[in-house]
Amino acid sequence: MNPVVRIYALWLLLLVLLVVSVLPLSIQNSVARSVEAAFQQVLGFSQAAIAAVPERPVREAEVYPPVSVLEARHMLEQPVSVEGIVISEPVLSQDGQRRSLRLHDATGEIVVAAEQLEGIRPGDRLRVNGFVGDTRGELEVRARTGGLLRLASVGGQ
Repeated sequence: MNPVVRIYALWLLLLVLLVVSVLPLSIQNSVARSVEAAFQQVLGFSQAAIAAVPERPVREAEVYPPVSVLEARHMLEQPVSVEGIVISEPVLSQDGQRRSLRLHDATGEIVVAAEQLEGIRPGDRLRVNGFVGDTRGELEVRARTGGLLRLASVGGQ
């Protein structure tokens, strides 16, 4: 910006500040009340618009559309529902805090981590609802509570 223009802009700003400070207090208060009323009107309109939008009911057991293992690998920290065949026995982590197994579909395989994997065997077909996470560089689906559904079992059990 040109230095002369800056000086004029500063001079104009100082002039406006001086005029506003010299205005009688009643006019200053009137201007402040007008600005506050306009703000309240806008705020009231916003509140009315928000109230007119129906609230989406929150469901405890929301199910996400199934995605392939390949698609799930690109959905880090997002909710997914993955279906596949169990290809490994459930194993306990080194810290003993969680169990995991490997799930396979036509696009690949991924680790599934869950608190309860009792009774799950290789060959079982599962649907896992949870979030994709990364543990020590390996992607996994972290099943939420109640997020495991056995679709088919080895031996038809």
